[in-house]
Amino acid sequence: MGLFSNPPPINDDLPSDESVQKTLELRVQDGAGVPHALGSLLKGNERTILVFIRHHHCGACMSYVTTLSENETFKQTTEQSKTKVIVIGHGSFEGIEWYKKNAESSFEMYVDESKKVHEALGFNNRYLGKPQDAKPDYFKGKSMGQVTMVSVKRALFSGGLALKGGDIALLGGEMVLDKDLHCLFVHRMRDTQDHTPADKLAEYVIV
Repeated sequence: MGLFSNPPPINDDLPSDESVQKTLELRVQDGAGVPHALGSLLKGNERTILVFIRHHHCGACMSYVTTLSENETFKQTTEQSKTKVIVIGHGSFEGIEWYKKNAESSFEMYVDESKKVHEALGFNNRYLGKPQDAKPDYFKGKSMGQVTMVSVKRALFSGGLALKGGDIALLGGEMVLDKDLHCLFVHRMRDTQDHTPADKLAEYVIV
């Protein structure tokens, strides 16, 4: 299967409660490499938004995380609803602090180096898709070429992290869970510019 042809069947069907519970038993790593059951990170939250990014050097995903961090309406909605936002990558845990610094984000971040969480949730692998014609808002007026150049520059100056960003062919998406760990929303990216807009995500966290 080519990276830009023959797309696999991708949909936004909600996973079953049983599937979610099994997925939450899988482990992700923090910035020190310490493993945590994914479900343990969600306890005590009225809502939890899981943002699954592409590789750590993807400028589009980093712009998205930055936008979520800066969007005042999104911030107010998540704070008022006691919603935690967690970013999950699949590169090396060594790159977590580097990523947060460059994304200018205070969100908690973990990595799924084994990609088992991504696989369990059905995220798109081995097909990068054809990007939509309209640039997403989180590009902030930049072209895909400009975003890509920034990504390349950051990767080159990331030292030993340049080759530890993760699988470039694995896309991400978003997931919203309630306090009982039921999935309220899931979006699986069809292409590299297909993250869910902040205002739409906010709709699912109003308690």
